Amino acid sequence: MVRPFFLFCTLAIVIALGAFISLVAAISQVEKVAAVPTTAPAARATPTNKPGVVPAATLQPSPTPDGIIKVFITGEVKKPGVYEMHDGERIIDAVKVAGGFTEGADQDRVDQAQRVRDEMRIEIPARPATPVPAATDLPGQSPAGDTVPVQGRVAPTAPPAGTRLNVNTATAADLDKLPGIGEVLSQRMVDYRTKNGPFRSLDDLRKVPGLAASEIEKIKDLIVFY
Repeated sequence: MVRPFFLFCTLAIVIALGAFISLVAAISQVEKVAAVPTTAPAARATPTNKPGVVPAATLQPSPTPDGIIKVFITGEVKKPGVYEMHDGERIIDAVKVAGGFTEGADQDRVDQAQRVRDEMRIEIPARPATPVPAATDLPGQSPAGDTVPVQGRVAPTAPPAGTRLNVNTATAADLDKLPGIGEVLSQRMVDYRTKNGPFRSLDDLRKVPGLAASEIEKIKDLIVFY
């Protein structure tokens, strides 16, 4: 009777000890799991750039600890180049450092109140060139070639009929004053008039030896035949 009871007690102790060990192991595992951080790792950013697309810059140059920055100014300033400036200064200050605007600078197209920043490029534009008039647009002449009055100059007009020269009563000296008519032609006109009678039309003038059509064209509005 004693032996079976002893075996039964031993077996119960072994089972209880195994259960206790299992329980201790389970509690330890639970504590380890609870100690593991539950925060998910940050997802890695997936590049979204596509071929031919340049990502926009997200970082701006920052001033140095002492507040000194460098800018490059070019274009219509007297002394283009790279200059040191203080953070917070404006474009007009950069222009002054570069010697000021040139005479050809288009100042109205420059935002002179804009603040400068480190590594900034400032380009001062030039004024548009003034159009040069065409070669045909000469003083006293319209684009169509017509004669027009100009200040200080009177457009040529034919003299009134009362002041025109009468080729039938004029002397050789009077005829010599007509444009294109020299001393020789004026004397020939007097000789022709004396020999053949008074001139009645331009056709009669064409009969004067040496008096070309070009000379007659010049004087036709300056003479009369009565």
